[in-house]
Amino acid sequence: MRVVGFLLLALGIGIGAIWPWAQLNLFVNELERLEFSQPNPQSAQVRSVQLDQSDNPVRIRFHVSYLVDGKLPPVKIPVKIEVKDRQGLLLSGVISFPTRGLETGPEQEKVRASTPLEFDVLNNGEHRISLSLAPNPNNGGILVPDIASIEAVIIANAPKLGDDYKALAAALALAGIYLLLRSRRSNGKSKSRRKIQKWGRGD
Repeated sequence: MRVVGFLLLALGIGIGAIWPWAQLNLFVNELERLEFSQPNPQSAQVRSVQLDQSDNPVRIRFHVSYLVDGKLPPVKIPVKIEVKDRQGLLLSGVISFPTRGLETGPEQEKVRASTPLEFDVLNNGEHRISLSLAPNPNNGGILVPDIASIEAVIIANAPKLGDDYKALAAALALAGIYLLLRSRRSNGKSKSRRKIQKWGRGD
């Protein structure tokens, strides 16, 4: 029973931790990766990608790489994103990258943006993605963060990010905890019985 409890608990934790990552990184139709080097608030960098309505829905994931010993705002780095097609502005928004409370520090692994951008293609053809640093009221005096690059990953036919896995993960983890607790109680009762039998033989 204890082994089954451990397995259910591990399975619940695994589903809760791994499935969100799998939804974003596995089973996706990646079209292209675009790189924006050392963005700044003064001017926007523009990259292009060809998109068709057959690619709907489109999701763009963003990752940032910081420079070694770079100076960073204490909380986050907001970035303004615009997507334009041949008819003009299609999508505009602000994403943010957490800095984990570090103003300076060694090179960090790539950090994913808080929220991916999702949209439907309305006009087939070239789509221009522009990126620039957005105003940051909590910049800690660091006007231009030391960013090495920001990468935009273009995903076509993006699967819906469901959260049904949370209920399953919680149910498995709770079942595992229940079995572990029940197993401990059973072991305690069996030890008590053995002690009683030992006293009985000694009379």
